[in-house]
Amino acid sequence: MTKVICPTCDKYVDYSVKEVEINEEIKGTKVVVKGHEAYCTECNSELYVGEVEDNNIDLIDKKYREIVGLIQIEEINEILQKYCIGKKPLSSLLGWGENTIIRYLDGNTPTKQYSDVLMNLKNNAEIMKDILCKAIEKETISNVAYSKSMKAVEEFISTPHSNYNDIEKSICFFLNKSDEITHLMLQKLLYNTQGWSIALNGTFMFTEDCQAWVHGPVYKDVYNKYSKYGSSPIPKVEYLNCELSDAEIYILEGVWKAYGGFNGKQLEKMSHSEMPWIKTRDGLNSDQASERIISKESIKEYFNKVTEKYSILNAEFIDEYSFVLAQKVGV
Repeated sequence: MTKVICPTCDKYVDYSVKEVEINEEIKGTKVVVKGHEAYCTECNSELYVGEVEDNNIDLIDKKYREIVGLIQIEEINEILQKYCIGKKPLSSLLGWGENTIIRYLDGNTPTKQYSDVLMNLKNNAEIMKDILCKAIEKETISNVAYSKSMKAVEEFISTPHSNYNDIEKSICFFLNKSDEITHLMLQKLLYNTQGWSIALNGTFMFTEDCQAWVHGPVYKDVYNKYSKYGSSPIPKVEYLNCELSDAEIYILEGVWKAYGGFNGKQLEKMSHSEMPWIKTRDGLNSDQASERIISKESIKEYFNKVTEKYSILNAEFIDEYSFVLAQKVGV
């Protein structure tokens, strides 16, 4: 650890780092993260340490983007690598200033409109292919850059991929377990899948964040897709290329065993007694709409504590917790 100057001691000193809660407001959005502060080991006064401050700034930026739904810096890098395209050529392809992508990678925050364009590129190689074809016609990209990127795009498109992302694969699993699953029930099954996956497998099953809605944890994209069924069961459909690993099936089977016997309203009531949802909605009225993100960290912390408290060593015994919780809330 590099020594830094302490203004109080007037000399170079070692420093210690403490975890603190940082509250910021960015463009009207409240951002709360677990950051760090540095303190002199001799006089205990707070110090400025560039590395610590830079890390806090990165955490705040990442959290803000997560809350408002903007593309992350690492996702922009993923686009460049996936399609074998440079920063300036990609900017030109999109009709932006040639340094736009460079600025975004340096930490500038994109507008929602520009972010959505990049997210669409990241998620759909066919869109990238179409943009490349139009660009070569208009000569807005060099032949070398075009050939290199088009080769990468076509290789990606031709390589077999699962038709579904991780959360859709989990949905596939549950919908093929029963033809009585409502949208509300599905949301709570997904939430519990995330919690038990991180507690027992050490990883989250999917990257999507859930929000603390009035009726419990909700994955917004899943809501947009399945809410049309209302309180009716979601039709059972045939899913293709919905591969799940043994580790994923292990968790999903345990979650289904533990929660599959409850209906949506019962699962909603159970989720309302758990701290991730309660803390995220702190200060809100019971019927007040909210899109506050239930942080993955809070889910991890809670389910780790539950695992320890009930001595749950594997997914087969998740139902020992769900049974106690159901009794606690009277369902």
